[in-house]
Amino acid sequence: MASQEGISQDQTVDPGIDTKLATHNIWETLGRLNQCGNIRQLIGGKDLQYLLERVELQTFLAPADDSWNSNVEDEVGQKLVEGQLLTRLFHSYDLETTDQVQTLAGERIPIKRDAGTLFVGGARLLKTDIPCTNGVIHVVEGLTGRK
Repeated sequence: MASQEGISQDQTVDPGIDTKLATHNIWETLGRLNQCGNIRQLIGGKDLQYLLERVELQTFLAPADDSWNSNVEDEVGQKLVEGQLLTRLFHSYDLETTDQVQTLAGERIPIKRDAGTLFVGGARLLKTDIPCTNGVIHVVEGLTGRK
């Protein structure tokens, strides 16, 4: 009994609950999104996951699998990823109140609203505010630099 002194069994948390409440970084969370396998494969294949594992708060605009062609040349890979990664944390309500954002690649891309739909650099937001320990993911239709 001495080993459990001061511990109430009622205060323990079920391991199943812990798994549901666990938050992961952008790279790990991206692996749990079924609709974003192409971009994750591109990032992993080019050893660029470190961009999504950084501790700074950032926003990743993950293109949905059916909205872009994942066959890109090697030299385009890093630039493509940096073009989808915003340098700050932007929740959907932050995007609603700004006119442009800056990507890790240094590009400024416009935010547009059309009939209640939000577009970031021409890419429509499909799913927003997926929480991560180092930021947030928004699933977008296409790439932000292309219409």
